[in-house]
This record gives sequence, C-alpha cells and structure tokens, in this order.
Amino acid sequence: MDDLSLKELCQYLSISEATGKNWVRLHKLIPTSDYDGKPFFSRTYCEELKASLQSGENTALKSRRNKKYVSGAFLYRDYVSPDSPNVRTVETILNELSSDKIGLSDDHLRGLLAECALELLNQHNQCNASSQTYLLHAFLENRFSVARYDSLIADLLDGCDFDAVKEFSISPLFGHAYTYEASEDILGLLYLSCRNLTTRKATGAYYTPTRVVKTLIESLQGNEAITSHARILDPCCGTGNFLLQLPCTSIDGIFGMDLDEISVQLTRINMALKFPSCDVDTLRSHFIVQDYLTFVGNRYVKATLSDCPTSYGTTACTYDVILGNPPWGAEYTDEEKKKLRSAFKAAKGKSVESYDLFIEQSLRKLNKQGTLAFVLPEAVLHVKSHETVRRLILQKNSIPYINYLGDVFDRVQCPSIILQVKHTGRPLNTIGMRVVIDDSRTTPNSFPSKVLDITGTKPVAANFFTIKTSREITAERFSFNMQDEEYFIIQKLDHLRDCFYLRNHADFALGLVTGNNKKYITDTLLPGYEPVLKGTDIYKYKKVPHKNFIHFSPDKFQQVALVKYYRAPEKLLYRFISNQLVFAYDDLQTLTLNSCNIVIPKLPGVQMKYVLAILNSRIAQFLFAKEFQSVKVLRTHIEQIPIPAADVKKQAVISAYVNKLMSETNPAELLYLYNSLDKLIANLFQLNDTEYKIISVSGKAQNLFLY
Repeated sequence: MDDLSLKELCQYLSISEATGKNWVRLHKLIPTSDYDGKPFFSRTYCEELKASLQSGENTALKSRRNKKYVSGAFLYRDYVSPDSPNVRTVETILNELSSDKIGLSDDHLRGLLAECALELLNQHNQCNASSQTYLLHAFLENRFSVARYDSLIADLLDGCDFDAVKEFSISPLFGHAYTYEASEDILGLLYLSCRNLTTRKATGAYYTPTRVVKTLIESLQGNEAITSHARILDPCCGTGNFLLQLPCTSIDGIFGMDLDEISVQLTRINMALKFPSCDVDTLRSHFIVQDYLTFVGNRYVKATLSDCPTSYGTTACTYDVILGNPPWGAEYTDEEKKKLRSAFKAAKGKSVESYDLFIEQSLRKLNKQGTLAFVLPEAVLHVKSHETVRRLILQKNSIPYINYLGDVFDRVQCPSIILQVKHTGRPLNTIGMRVVIDDSRTTPNSFPSKVLDITGTKPVAANFFTIKTSREITAERFSFNMQDEEYFIIQKLDHLRDCFYLRNHADFALGLVTGNNKKYITDTLLPGYEPVLKGTDIYKYKKVPHKNFIHFSPDKFQQVALVKYYRAPEKLLYRFISNQLVFAYDDLQTLTLNSCNIVIPKLPGVQMKYVLAILNSRIAQFLFAKEFQSVKVLRTHIEQIPIPAADVKKQAVISAYVNKLMSETNPAELLYLYNSLDKLIANLFQLNDTEYKIISVSGKAQNLFLY
C-alpha cells in the first residue's frame, strides 16, 4: 500500500502523533481512505498539504497552538506599546511583502534588520547627522558608518551574499522611517513579524508582549530583587526585550543567551542602544549564542546538546536574577532526550518539556536569595507531568509573587502566568505570597483592592491579594488562586466527614472518536441513523441536542468505549472541554462524541440524580476552579469531588428538584430552582451563610449553563 498511515504523516510533517489525531478529529487532516478503522493518506495529499502549510496558503491551522507549518508573516502588534510609530512602518513593510508576494530569504531578512538597526543607531547615537535614506546601501558602499558599531552590523550580515543584499537594499522595502524609542524592541518587532513561523515553533519560541515583560520587571522591582550590583541573566533572551526593560544604568551585570544567532545579534544592537557607551567586546561577551541547558559557566562557547554531553548542571556561574520566557514545547531528538534524562530530574517522565528543564537549570544557577522570574503556561502549576519541577520548587524556595495572566500571547490560546521563585534554602512557605489575577478572570467585588503600578499611584487592570497563612502545598496540589477565606473553605470541604467519592465507585467512558466526523455524521435523520451528542449539546441537567446523527458502526470508528456504557439504562454526560462542570442526565441510551463523556456512578444507596445535583452545584464548581484550574474536565477531577452522605428522604428532595430542572424551560424559573437547590446542597456540605456567599461571589461571573 502506497498510502501513509497517520503516524507516518505526522513524521512527514514533523508533528506529534497526538497533534495529528487532534487535527483529524477537527477535520484539519482528511484521510484519503481507512483500513481496519485506521486513517490513511495518499502521498499526493501529503505532499500538497505540506506545501500549502509551508507557503501559508493553508490557513486552517493558524488558530491551533501547534503552528509548526504555518508560514508567512503577520504583525505582532502586542509586542510593543500600542502607540509606537514603528508599528505602522512594520505594517507597511508586511503589506508590501504580501501584495507583491515577495519571498524573504534569510539574507534579505538580515538586510532588512540591518537597515532598521542602522537607522536606530544613527538617530540615538547621532553617528551621522545627515538625513539620507537607504542607509544599508550607503553602508555597503562605505558611504555611511555608525562608528564602533559597524562591526555589529557586519556580524548581522556575516555569511550573506554581498551582491544580493546590496541589490535588495534599494528595493521598495527599504527607505522606510524607523523611530528610535527607548526600551522598545523595534528590531524584535520587525524580526518576529517577518520571520517564518515554522522556525519559531520548532524551537518552542513564543514572543512575549511588552506589557507582560514590563509587568514582570515591575514585580521584581517591587520585591527589590533588582539591585545595582545584581547579576542578571535572560537565558532565552530572544532579541533582548526583557533586558531592554531593566532599570539598570550599567551593562556590567547583565547577561543573555539564546540559540538563535540573529536574535543574539539583535540583542547586542539593542543593548548598544540602551547603553551607548558600551564597547563591542563587552556586548559580544555578555550576549552569546548558547544552549542554556548545556551552559557550563564562565566559558562563553557556542554549544548544543550534542556538543556538551557532560556539562549539565554546573554552578560555576550563578546569578542573582534569572528572568525571561523560556521555550515552550521545544522539540528534542531521541538522542537529546536520552542526554537530558541523564541530567535533569524534570526530564525523567514520558515527555520532556523544555520550560521544566529551564526552571530546573535556573534553580541550580541561582545565588542564595536569588530570584527566578519566568513567563510560563499556567499548566506548570497543575498538570501531572510537571509534578517533578513543582517538587523541586517546594524543596528550597519560596514564591513571593505569582500573576495569573490569562491568554496573553497573540493567536495562542494558553492561559499563562508570571512565576517568581526565590532561592531561600528552606521549604516553601506561603505567608506573604502576593497573588495577582487578571480582571477578565475575576468577578466584581471578589478582591479587596486594585493593583497599583510600581510607583504605587496608578491602578492597573488586575486584582490582587496577599496570602497571610501557612498553607499545605504539595506537588500534587499547587494552587494559589484563592484568598485565605477561600482556602479555609477548600480545606473544610477536603476534610469533610461522611462523604463519598466516585473513585473506584463509577464507570467512566469517552465518547466516540469516529476519525472522520464529516464522513460519519449527518444533519439529517437517515434510515438506520440515530442522534449523537456533542459537548455543546450538554447543559446542566438536560440535553439540548443539535441535529447530529450517526450510524453506529463501532468497527469503523477510530476509538469506541464498551457499548454497554453508551447503552446504560441511565448515565451522566458531561462537557469535556470546559472550565465549568456541566453534567446532564440521560436514560435514552444516547450516543455521544468525545467532546461529551460519560460517568456512571455506582455508590451503594446513592441515587444518580442526587450525584448529578452535587456535581452541578456551585460548591463542586468552586472546588474544581480553585483546585484544578483546568479547561478540561478530567476523570481525576470528578473523582475528587466529595459527595455528601444523605439519607433517602434528603436524596428524594434533591432528586425532585432535579426532575423539575430537567423539564423546566423558563430561564427565570430555572435560575430560581437552581438557586433553591444549591442552598440545600450547601447545607449538606455544612457550609454557613458566610462561606456560601464567598463561593457564590467567586463564581458570580460564570455561565451557569442552565439554558
């Protein structure tokens, strides 16, 4: 057979098999055929797909987090301040690239960056008072100079085809006006907007918006981590945006490294702009092309994982502050993973996550009382695969500051945080920890006061609180997004007596994975077809099915649970992709897709509708939101929700409310019934009025999914 299997296609596209399966589910990969229920793809389809992804013609994947083969250019407006005049300049260049379908080679890109660098250096350092344009062309003809920084421009152009760059330097893309702005990474804006997305994803690079960078720097200033004598390192410096925002007046203690050569060269130019008296030798020695995970110490050498098999973990060179945005999801070969697993505790598991390794390496390289400050995915706090790095943090460090940012990266849906870790040499204690939560993720009146900027006078769009108690924090439970009052409620619920749990007392099943929904699902009820539910069809207590029908052919589908779970006399259905607990009751043996999963409680003497009411309550949602902070409802989450013991009479009362909620259609009456039932459930959890009010306020802005 000449067709490629899904595994072979994923290897061909250089994506993970899990990503490939997800793309099939989302119809972003369309199988040409299937054998024994497994998808296969013709070679012609695979070649055309790869070509369209690399060219940017195929835009179907741009909304996904895995953007490895999305190419082309787009403007990163959030990377600099919104009123920056350079945004318009870069936008004009991108429009010209797009309208003329100009393909940027690496040499051309370096030429564009050199033109921008020359103009910024000329303006800031007044190297040449003339107002001539096309500075790169003049530079290449020895008619223009930026004095001692000529060599930095030469470094940027090193290896380029001189004649090709010179010819390109008089194209319409040149001669645009750039404006020098202190602490604005204009070179970075131009570079990342023009650079092919393929390269960025392969290295796990997500460029950080300037507002996030400034927030991180201000948090360090607020905690007095940055001093005049501090040694500061950005181990993944990119083009130097974090370093540009530093309040330092001297380059002496500032260092940076990155694997991307162009990025490091631009960092040196940015530092020349920030510190105009700095000599080139210092710039070259302080900002280097280096893999941080193989960084030996004072030896500034270009190295990769394959070059340095034994140099992991040395502490010959340590720092007072390590900051930045480490790579997320960088890809490693099997040989690299083998070396990483021998050197890093955080690499011992099935998967190897780059930002875990950067955290572990940084903890090794912090001075006593030194501070780590990274922008990270929020998943580092609660996903099981990151338990090892959380355990490393717990052992000898404190967390003075954490900021729950929400989604801050352009075109990437991934809640993020700023995490500060201070190396104290003692186990973590939460007293004094400052927690900031973005306004979009909080509810009115849920926090006592607004965050002020570093001057202490100007409000910023976030809410904060300070933890005043010593909390029980483990690598398994690493939650800080709750005030002390909320924490006490969580503790009370966690230690409640006379409760049941669904762990070992329920059957769980995934909905159908067809492998090709377009092929198997219709919007018309055909002979032999029956309704099939998606996650979006599920509301609290009831199903509101859309018109989706399927012919149940388990042998043809990609993944199917035991048929007895779909055909159970009664079962609970829940939304899988959701930050809310949303459960419905089904006694019609209805089929579901994998966005709508199944749980069948088996608690002796406990009615299923009673369990349904508990899982749909504000109390259960409060536990889920505070403990797990997840956008997916996992089996392990459901198993940890306490089900209060109740006698037959109380269960009957609760079940009667459930029946009314299942049949009611009036929104006002639905809300009244839900609130009345919720107060009864609060009593079962032994919550007083004050505690229940805290829970209610916490979830005030959330969609109840009642209709």
